[in-house]
Amino acid sequence: MGKNHKAALLVLTDRASLHTRIKKLSGKDSINVMKGIISCIKKNKYKPRTLTFDNDLAFSRHHEIAKLFNVSTYFTRPYTSQDKGTVENRIGVIRRYFPKKTNLIFVTDKQVRYVEKMLNNRPIEFIKYFVFKLNASIHLKLLNSIFKVNIQLIVDNRPVEPGFTPLRFYLLSC
Repeated sequence: MGKNHKAALLVLTDRASLHTRIKKLSGKDSINVMKGIISCIKKNKYKPRTLTFDNDLAFSRHHEIAKLFNVSTYFTRPYTSQDKGTVENRIGVIRRYFPKKTNLIFVTDKQVRYVEKMLNNRPIEFIKYFVFKLNASIHLKLLNSIFKVNIQLIVDNRPVEPGFTPLRFYLLSC
């Protein structure tokens, strides 16, 4: 929820793949939230089998979503953030880009997509592997266009050429 409770970010995280979708909502009413969830699920390559919601009135239309996608729905226990540790971790990372009290009305969809892309491509230890896929020149180009800045990646005292990927690796953890 943003400053003055005018806009919100809907965060959906798949526990198996840790893939996260972020959707900017114009409000936190149940109709907006339901439409946001439906649009995020439709964008997925696969259909979920279950959905777990936070205890909030905004998720009161969960039965309509369950019927539409033929999924089972569950709710977390009240005041137990450990029931939703994965999404809470993701929200913590999102807060680095959009701190509390940020007026989300002024956050663009392009900025939200950038944060989603960064979140889904950040290094994570998952099933004994560190996975980090990032084409630095593409992300810098995106960053420069979204935030109207001019950042260059310098390697060995030379600007990096387009397509250069210094940060792509798969490393088996020990």
